[in-house]
Amino acid sequence: RAVCRPRENGTGTILLADDDPTVARVLQKTLYDTGWQLVSVADGRACIDYLIDHRDQVDLLVLDLMMPELDGFGVLRALRLDGVAPELPVGVLTSNPERCTPEVSQLLELGTVVPILAKAELLSEPDRLLELLNQRVLETTCSA
Repeated sequence: RAVCRPRENGTGTILLADDDPTVARVLQKTLYDTGWQLVSVADGRACIDYLIDHRDQVDLLVLDLMMPELDGFGVLRALRLDGVAPELPVGVLTSNPERCTPEVSQLLELGTVVPILAKAELLSEPDRLLELLNQRVLETTCSA
């Protein structure tokens, strides 16, 4: 099965799991007219529930580490170790990049990795996500 399913124009669906509505607004604005669709959930439990129901429709998860209900660490464990979506590309989004512990690195290495993004970087340079999508996700993780 393909790791991600680029559409004819080379885009797909991004699931954003972040409790900060500003991040969702910035990403929605950045992705507008690019062909990428954004689905946003506000906590880790909603992220897992969405992926269980819609796994084949999601090409990339952008995951905040610090969220209510179930944090990003728990989401990563469910994705990689519990088999919810073991091959789904994940980009970690965090206010504290130094919180990316060896456990997070190991969980990310079990699947496709998109670089860890600092929220400050994403909010100040939202086009950075598009660059990563074009370079990392489309070129290196999609298979026919």
